[in-house]
Amino acid sequence: FAYDLSVKTGKIETIKSMLGSISTDKRAQALILAWGFGGFIEGIAGYGTAVAIPAAIMVSLGFTPLSAALICLIANSTPTAFGTVGLPVTTMISNFHFNVVEARETAFYTSLLLLVLTCIIPFILVIMANKEIDGGKNAAFGRGILPVVIASIIGYLTQPFIAKAMGAELPTILSSLFAMILMIVATKIFIKEDESAKSNKGQAITGKDAFMAWIPYILMIILIIGTSPVVEAVHKALEPTTTQFNFALGHEAAWFKDKGNPSVIFKWILAPAAPLFVATVIAGFIQGVKPKVMAETLKETILSKLPSVVVIMGIVALSVVMKHSGMIESIAKGFAATGKFFPVISPFLGTIGTFVTGSDLASNLLFGGVQVNIAGSHDALKALYIAAGTGGATGGKMISPQNIAIAASTVGLMGKEGDMLKFTVKYSIAYAAILGILTFIGAGMLG
Repeated sequence: FAYDLSVKTGKIETIKSMLGSISTDKRAQALILAWGFGGFIEGIAGYGTAVAIPAAIMVSLGFTPLSAALICLIANSTPTAFGTVGLPVTTMISNFHFNVVEARETAFYTSLLLLVLTCIIPFILVIMANKEIDGGKNAAFGRGILPVVIASIIGYLTQPFIAKAMGAELPTILSSLFAMILMIVATKIFIKEDESAKSNKGQAITGKDAFMAWIPYILMIILIIGTSPVVEAVHKALEPTTTQFNFALGHEAAWFKDKGNPSVIFKWILAPAAPLFVATVIAGFIQGVKPKVMAETLKETILSKLPSVVVIMGIVALSVVMKHSGMIESIAKGFAATGKFFPVISPFLGTIGTFVTGSDLASNLLFGGVQVNIAGSHDALKALYIAAGTGGATGGKMISPQNIAIAASTVGLMGKEGDMLKFTVKYSIAYAAILGILTFIGAGMLG
């Protein structure tokens, strides 16, 4: 809704112009747009927007369509673990009734597992973007780009601290924003502009225009933090708005023979949806958008997202059936036969889940129960395996047909999806393998 309203009001064009005018260096543009801004959009909205929006801007800046699409697909990996305000992780935390400590531990382990990959991906993006400069004949890491890469890594290295302090909702949003700011500063200091290309840069944006364009996202961060456990007084005051609904309707004994918990917790205000919606509406009024336009945009957003909502509802229902019918337990027993090598396999389950469903959240819903079942009563291992599955799911985004289709349609490469998959699959396998090794080491340390 926030993004669609930005498109309707034209504010997204201001954001695009601001980001596109920072530098003429293709490597810096790729890092700032695909890695920084893409990560931020993933944290706020998710569902393909983090590929579509940066790719469109990059093509307008002179990137070849295929290069723009591939760069954005590779970049749309680690940030998706906490994408859509942490939904892939918070849903698992809610489904398995983790307490506050277990919830923070799960978010923390997820961020730790992805640290190594977060340090590697910017280098890959620079190498890919360098091919857009004189056919890649110059050194990829010359001409002042290394400080920009380091700035991006420093920004994203804040994720474990944010996850530990605040939980799963904000790590991608805040770390990507921090990384973007540091990269812009480093670009301005260390990268010399190509004088001949300066004319291609966007028009100057006034401070007021910039503020008006970014105000929805500023308010989102303020309200999400303001209602989170970080602001304890507000969070506790809003806790009574959380309700629990038993969907067995008194038929627990007949319907749930495994004696599972057939209840759902509704966080009417404390879930991220409420702060995001309120921030968008307030920002709309500040921007001077008429209520009728906001209502029409909201209606269009709901209608366009209904297919995704139906799919996710179906997968949620399937995961509940699998859990209470004993299917998850049976699958878990099969994987348990791998013994001490299961941690290596754990991330690959997430990768397969995202490849099939197109979503980190859906992947976690499908295989989260398997991870938890194999961990048994070991709470730390539960958190680690959920983190491993979530991490593996982020690597699956590169090869997800849904994500690739979005990238292809955005840059006008319909029919080239197979070529794009052929390129990204090797990165996805290596990605999951690295996570498998790290999970194996982590499981050994936790005992």
